[in-house]
Amino acid sequence: MIKSVFVVSSFIFISFIYLNNPELNGYSVDEKGEDRFTESNYPTIQPNDIIISKHFNFSLQLGVMVAVKVDDNLLRKRIHAMPGDQVHICNSEVYVNGMRYMYSNNWVGELIDDRQKCIKRNSVFFLLNDEYFVIGDNEKNSYDSRSFGPVKKADIIAQSLYVVRFNDYNQQVIPLAVTFSKSLIK
Repeated sequence: MIKSVFVVSSFIFISFIYLNNPELNGYSVDEKGEDRFTESNYPTIQPNDIIISKHFNFSLQLGVMVAVKVDDNLLRKRIHAMPGDQVHICNSEVYVNGMRYMYSNNWVGELIDDRQKCIKRNSVFFLLNDEYFVIGDNEKNSYDSRSFGPVKKADIIAQSLYVVRFNDYNQQVIPLAVTFSKSLIK
C-alpha cells in the first residue's frame, strides 16, 4: 500500500513539474485568477480563464496573441503590426498601413480618419526588421506598445494559443489567434 501511494504521488509530482515547466515541454498553462487578472485583454480573457501557451516554434503573425517581456514584466498582447509596417498613432488610436483593427469591430479594418483630428498624439513610423507593435484587446484600458513602443522579436517568449473557460454548464476552448480583414466599405 505504501509503495503504491509513493508511486502515485511521485507520478503526480513529476507531472506537475513537467506541465509547469515550459523549458521541458514547450507549453505552459496559466490561470488568470481574480488576483492575477487585468482588464488589458477583456473580454477575450476573463477572470479564472486558463491560457495555454506555446514557447517553441511559435508564430509571429498579425492577430496572434503573444507573451512579451517588457521591463522585467510579462504581458500578454496581440500583434497588430509586423516588421516593415507603417504605424500611425492618433489620439491613442492605432492605424497599421492605414487601417485600424479592433476587438469591438470583430477585427475588420477601418480606414484611417482625417489626420487633422489628431490632438493628443500624432506619430507615424515604420517598424524595423525585428520589431512588432502589440496592443491589448481592451484598447481603452491596456498598457501596450502605445506606451512602451515596439517590442523586439527576442522579447516575445510565447504564443498564447487557447483560452479555456468554465461556466455553470460547460467548458469552452477558444482559439486566441484572430484574422485581421479589410473592410469592404471604402
